This record gives sequence, C-alpha cells and structure tokens, in this order.
Amino acid sequence: MAPFSTVDLACPTGAAIPIEERDAAEVRGYGPLRWAPEGMPAWNPSFDVTPVDLVTSLVLDRGVYSAAELKTGALAVGKY
Repeated sequence: MAPFSTVDLACPTGAAIPIEERDAAEVRGYGPLRWAPEGMPAWNPSFDVTPVDLVTSLVLDRGVYSAAELKTGALAVGKY
C-alpha cells in the first residue's frame, strides 16, 4: 500500500520519474561480509518503475483502483 501523496498526476509516463541511485557498496556486502569484490561495478537503484501494462491495480491509502479505473481517470482531482 502506498500513500496517495506519492501519486503524481502530472507525470506523463514512468520514463519521467527520476530514480535515485544508492551506493553500490550496499549490494556488494554487509559489514564485514562480502558477496562481491570491493570495487566491483554495481547498479543500485532505490526502486524501479513497473510498466503500466503489468499493473492490474493500484493499492493506496484511499482505496484500491483497478487498471480499468485508472485508465478512466479515477485518480483525477475530485474523483477519489
């Protein structure tokens, strides 16, 4: 579940969402434990964006919206 405040109705597509990149060291190990060599290249995005074709519903603190409801603008101002 996500809070409605995370929804950006002005964002045209997932491609427009900036994705924070975290320190690569976070995926190389933890503390003294290593599962990848120090300095090994790694990409560590803080989250990913699900392609809209794979979304079946959106679960928010204000309700659950089906893909069909989202396509008809169910989240538009005044409709939630």
